[in-house]
Amino acid sequence: SRMLKEADIERIVADMDTSFKEDPNFYGKNPTYERKVRPLLADYVAKNRALGDVVRDIGAGANITQRTLLSSLNTAQKSAFAFWDAGFNELDGLLDARIASYRQQQMESVLTALAGIAFSILFYIVVIRSITRPLRELTASMTNLAAGRLNTDVPYRDAKSETGEIAASVEIFKKSALEKIEMEKAQKTAEEEAKAERKRSMKNLAESFQTRVQGIIDSIAAAATDLSKTASNMDGSISQSTQAA
Repeated sequence: SRMLKEADIERIVADMDTSFKEDPNFYGKNPTYERKVRPLLADYVAKNRALGDVVRDIGAGANITQRTLLSSLNTAQKSAFAFWDAGFNELDGLLDARIASYRQQQMESVLTALAGIAFSILFYIVVIRSITRPLRELTASMTNLAAGRLNTDVPYRDAKSETGEIAASVEIFKKSALEKIEMEKAQKTAEEEAKAERKRSMKNLAESFQTRVQGIIDSIAAAATDLSKTASNMDGSISQSTQAA
């Protein structure tokens, strides 16, 4: 009686209670499992406890007839068979539920993996485009600037990233090149103006020198004229003196 109670009834009740509680949480649940099996479990427990009581009474020396013992035994046996048969049938449904749950989990895992792969690819494309495209455009701008095309616009100067820092550096290089060109133009203009000023100074000096030389020549010419007149007067005086003599 004690073995029937401890090793059979209590153990089966504990196992069934575990199956009622854990199956829905881990594997999915057969909707008819608990509804059909729990009443049969209660009947099985009651009938087997009754059998245990009969056996206990026999052990205690009570006057139990053979018919009573066989009736109790047959009743417990039929209850056990009904419980076993229903449990066996419901086990198939529970197995189907577990397989369906496994397949659903498998499908969810596959879909999650595919979604993760798709997201990774999308993220990779976005990151690569966000890096390579700006770098490509900045490289083209630097190439144009290196070739002397300083009117090239530098993109991404206002970007708050490493690309923006690179663009700012390229913009500084562009401004430095433009300032250098402006300085060279200013220097060339100053040299041309200095050269023109030297030409004007030389021209003015030449004109002044020519004016002074022309003045001297005119003075010499006037003096020569006066000398010629004086010579003519002297010649006339000589002629008069000759005639007088």
